[in-house]
Amino acid sequence: FPMRSLHYLNTFVPSGYAFVSVDVRGTGASFGGRPVDLIDREVQDFAEIAAWTKAQPFCNGRIGTGGISYDGITGALMAAQGNITAAALLFAPGDIFEDIAFVGGIPTIGFVDMY
Repeated sequence: FPMRSLHYLNTFVPSGYAFVSVDVRGTGASFGGRPVDLIDREVQDFAEIAAWTKAQPFCNGRIGTGGISYDGITGALMAAQGNITAAALLFAPGDIFEDIAFVGGIPTIGFVDMY
């Protein structure tokens, strides 16, 4: 459980939301792999996670998502599927190409090389 998620736990759970910490496909304790970020299969995983969570006895059907940067993007994709009741997203670009990789049409080489 990443400590950076503690504020979501402390905010969402007292408000009646289920909290499940998940490592995306091919990261952390998750199985599988992904050749690049945000592949279709990874996005499909979000719908499966939401369905699984809603089926659990601890869940009243209300699911919140949150995250910063990449976690925020995944939260936005999950919310776009209509499975989420609340989303707290920070610094999650809407267009990775224009907002991060080529800001104003200029390549941000430092980010691209680092990522």
